[in-house]
Formats: sequence, structure tokens, C-alpha cells
Amino acid sequence: MENSKRSITPSDREESDNEDSRKRVRWNNQLNSSRAPSVERTSISEGGTVSKVFAAVAGYHGRVGGVYFNPENHTLYLMEDTTDSSHFDLIRMFLEQTKVDTCLVSSRSEEDLILFCQDFMELSGGQCQVRPHKEFVAHKGQDKLQQLSLLSRLPQGEPDDSGDAGNSISPRNITGFIDSRRNVENDPNAQQLFTSIRLLNFGGDQAPLCLSSTAALLEQLPRTRSAEELDETQSHLGALHINSIEILSLDQIMQVNADALASLQVFDDETHASIHSDKTKEGHSLFQLLNHTSTYLGRSLLRRWCLRPSLSITTIDARHAAIQCFLLPENMSAASTIRANLRGLCQMPKTMALLRTGRGRLPEWRGVAKFAYHVNLLKDAVRELSDYENIGAVNQVRVIPKIIAQVLKNEKLLKALDEVNTEETGALVNSVIDWEESQTNQRVCISPGIDEALDEKKRVYNGLDDLLVHVARQLGKYMDLLRNDLLSFYHQGYLIRIPTPSGWTTHNDFEQIPQWNFQFESEKNLYYKSQQMLDLDMHVGDIHSYIADREIEIMEETLNRVLEYDKKIIAVCEAAAEVDCLLSLSLASWTHSWVRPEMCEDNVIDIRGGTHPLQALLVPTFVDNDAYLVGGQGIGVGKGNYEEAMKSIMICTGANACGKSVYLKQNALIPFMAQIG
Repeated sequence: MENSKRSITPSDREESDNEDSRKRVRWNNQLNSSRAPSVERTSISEGGTVSKVFAAVAGYHGRVGGVYFNPENHTLYLMEDTTDSSHFDLIRMFLEQTKVDTCLVSSRSEEDLILFCQDFMELSGGQCQVRPHKEFVAHKGQDKLQQLSLLSRLPQGEPDDSGDAGNSISPRNITGFIDSRRNVENDPNAQQLFTSIRLLNFGGDQAPLCLSSTAALLEQLPRTRSAEELDETQSHLGALHINSIEILSLDQIMQVNADALASLQVFDDETHASIHSDKTKEGHSLFQLLNHTSTYLGRSLLRRWCLRPSLSITTIDARHAAIQCFLLPENMSAASTIRANLRGLCQMPKTMALLRTGRGRLPEWRGVAKFAYHVNLLKDAVRELSDYENIGAVNQVRVIPKIIAQVLKNEKLLKALDEVNTEETGALVNSVIDWEESQTNQRVCISPGIDEALDEKKRVYNGLDDLLVHVARQLGKYMDLLRNDLLSFYHQGYLIRIPTPSGWTTHNDFEQIPQWNFQFESEKNLYYKSQQMLDLDMHVGDIHSYIADREIEIMEETLNRVLEYDKKIIAVCEAAAEVDCLLSLSLASWTHSWVRPEMCEDNVIDIRGGTHPLQALLVPTFVDNDAYLVGGQGIGVGKGNYEEAMKSIMICTGANACGKSVYLKQNALIPFMAQIG
């Protein structure tokens, strides 16, 4: 049953003749569907004109929000702000299931999101429009929603046949008093207050991306309609007919709003202990209990699992089977080895991003070498874990090999690991880079044996100091100078430096030395060029610049070879993130003695010995409780074979602080955790 808090529909809305095949429940003489109806690419509106499906999305810093308008039932569907992956899996699912013709994207959205929407709409035959960011403003979306008559209209009570409701106010007729208060349609303050309250059902200030997308869409729809009807006078929200506003529920994922997540303590942000820090940390929450991940990608993926639990039985069973496999005594050692080696992959996405942009330094190249090392160890550990033939397990666990092979082997971690050629990544980097010399010089240096010409230049450069000292001594004896130095300057070559003799002040004084050409002076020294310096320029040259340039060329060639495996390296990290989440859930299950749930397609919750995962840690003793609820089949449907114990509603009574709310929350958290994994 859909809560009226999440859906707004006029009371006089007629039922559709072609009802959706999904289960529906009658509520206030209305027939509500549990999901947003799917739409075709184009549809026919009530006036007979062709109406296209429009959607708007916005995304910043990994969070996305969206909205789309269904012209068939004139319903506005809102997708609240949530975290999405780097591949925009949620946006892909949103666009696929809504089948939009035109997608609006903010010009200030992430570049990857804009490119993704453009590519997706091009492949699907639709159109992607990048709209100015000034159209995607959250408070404008809130204002436009308040202008809709659907939200601003005050609800009317049922007519009272006994007479005037205003004259029947009595202690026994409080309904008449409420009805009389509702008949204030012309009160703007009451309308504004009522509209603001109803807007809180759709996230309010907690969903700025959704509201900003709504602003752009509600600005585009009247403009498009006026263009189709060639009537510019209708380009305003008053001409746009919206029957309902609902929260979008996508297939295969459970949409949980921020209020439910906060009530169940799935996440709990606490302020930092230091008053000088604005950062937050995870408090006592379900996510804190589940999070034992070793990588940043794993932590982000686990957070998305908690934000959007899966509705796919296949996916849920695969996660359950993987966790059960990791908890087998035969696999405890291999699971620990996998968890330890996953830490070596945690920085690779950032490392590859720096290398792609040409900002890779010594730490990034060292990270590539460590990645190849941990990849080889992971291959051995995962293959050891995948040896199911020698695992002595009970009959219930015999289903694990097929599912785990799909999770870990088929298109997952092992396949991704095998596609990364460690000889072309880690071994190549180790052979090219001289780590000791690089650490000394604080820059990337090439190992000997890679380039013969470079090795010869380095040999000359290493003996250059002795050569310059020898030439300087010969010049000092020849010119009878007390002190002189030979220096090399960029673009100037080799020069002789001598202290400025006393009394030398003019340019003619500086030209007194025969066969030496004066170049320039500093505060205390004079600089000259001689024939010996010209010979050094010709035979030795700017050797340091040559070495640096040649090493850069070699590293560019190495970088190009490594970047050939860029996508495969990222695929390894993503597959490792999923395994990291499964290992984290298995460790949490082992720590808190949780058992594997049994999933079924029936509308049944059967909990034996259930406990609240958070409250049980705060009290010395916790009494476990059972729960058995069977969902109804709707009004007008017979009981069938239902037993007397199959109840759809449970009423909890008891004294204050006896645990009623804890019991209710644990019965919500246990199915929630089961759908996470």
C-alpha cells in the first residue's frame, strides 16, 4: 500500500479502464499502483496530440537526482537525491525504465554525467539537451511546485447530509469543526502553509538536486506545449495539467527515503570531537556495524547497497551464498588473505586518474608496481577460495559453487584479474624505474640497460665534476688567477666565473683578459666564455637537460603501454570493491553471530529469535523476539488457505520503555539487512 505521504492524487481521479497487472490496493476510493506505470516512447494525450516524455537529471559530487513527467496519466515522478556509482548505474536504470524522449541536463553537472546522458539518448533514439545552470535552481523548483494547483488546493471534507457543518460543532462532532476549518480556500496564508507541509513529503531541503531538476522540467514543459499548439499565451504553469506527484520507484531496487534511513539508524553522522573540525564521522549506526571494508571503493559501494537495497532474489541469494562461503572454516584463511591484498588496490583509481592527466609522480608509479604485486597474490588466493570440490559442506551449501562462480569468476574478480597483464604493468614499471636513484633525486629516474645512449650520457654526467675541476685548474695556471670556477648555465653553456678584481668598474676593464669573451657580471663575479668553454659546449653540451628529456620520453612510452590496461585496471578495482563488501558483510555476520536468511517470493515475514542489531550492543541482556506477519491480498479477495495465525497487522502494547519501538524497528531492520546481503 502506498502511503499518502509519498503520493498526491486528486480525489475525483477516475480509474483507468486498462488497469496495470501489478497488485493494487484501494485507498480512499482510489486505486493506487505500487509502481510508476511504464510509458512508451511517445504517447497520445487526452486532446489527441502527440506528447513526448521529458525528464531532467542533475548530478554533483557523486550524488544524482531526477524527475520525469508521464503524459499518459499526467503524473510527475520524482527521484530523490541519492548516491550513484561512477558508471551512473542509477541514472541508466532511470532512463531505461522511464523511456524518455528528451533528457534535460544541467550545464554545471559533472562532465561524465553529461557525456553519459548524451551517449545514452543517442543510442536510444532520444535527445539530450544541456540547459543553462540557472534553470536548475532548487528554490525555483520549490516555487514552481507551490504554483501547481494540485499542491496549493486545500483538501475538502466529505459533505455532511445532516446539515451545515459549521452549525454542528460539538464535543462529539470534531469532524465538523475540522471541515469548517478546511473551507478556507481563499486564504493565501493557509494555502502557502499547506503547500509547504506537503512539499516536505518529497525531500524538501534534503533533495536539492531533485528540486532543481523539477525547476528545469516545469519550465520546459509549458514551453514545449506552447510550441506544439502555436499558442504563446499558454506558456505558463497554469496551462500545464498535473494530476499527481509521486516518488519514483525503480525496478530491482528499493527506494528508501532519508526519513526512514534516519529512523532506522542506517546512517548516523556525528560531529567531530575537535571543535576546530567541521568534518563528521559515522556514529552508532547499522552502516558502522557492517563497514569492515578495506578500500574506498568498497566503502562507497557498501553505502550504496544500504541506500538502495536490492529487490532481485537472484542478486540477494548470490550475496548470501558468497557470505556463507567466506564463513566456511576451509575459507577463513583465504578470505583473510584476500582482505589483506585488497588494501593494495585502494588507491588505483586516483593513481590512474593522475597518470592519465600527466601528473603522475614517483608515488603513482610505485602504486602501479604494488598493484601488480597484489594482483598476483589475489589470483592465487581467489583460486584457492574457488576450489569448491574439496570443501566438505552440508547439502545446503552445495548451491554455493554455481553462484560464487558467477560472483567471483564469471565476469567478476578472476576474469578481471586475468585480463590485467602484470608483465606489461608492474614488471614493466619495475624494470624501467630505478627506485633507489629516484628516491635520492626525488624524481623518476630510468634504470641502466634501458637505453644505451642515455647510459652513456649519465656516465659522462657523473664524471663531469672532475672534468670541470681539471679544466679550471689548467686555466688558473695559464692565466695566473687566484680562483676561478667553471659553471654550466641553461641556454648559456659552460662559463668561467672569476671574482671581480678591485678597480674593475667599466666594460673596458672587463675586456682586459685576452682570448676570453666577457658575457655578463653579477654583484661580485664576472663571467667569461673561452675556446675551452666552446669545446665543452660542442662535445658535452647541456647534458642534464638531455638526460631529463630522454627520461621523460621513456616514461611517456611506458605510460602509454600501462594506459592500454586502464579500463581493465579499473574493472579489477570495481570487482574487488564488490568482493570487499561481501568480505565486510561476512566479517560482520561472524562478529555478531548473524545467520543467513531464507528469501521467498511470498508476502511473508517470519522471524525467529530476532534481535535489534544496534540496541543489543547497548544493553547487558537482550531478549530475542519472534515475528510472523502475512501480507494481505487486497480488499474483496478471499482468505483462501490462510491459517488463523496468518495476520497482516500486529499491535504492540506495554508499559513505557518496555521495548515496543525497538521491537518494531528490529522487524524493519532485519528484512532491510536481508536485502542488503
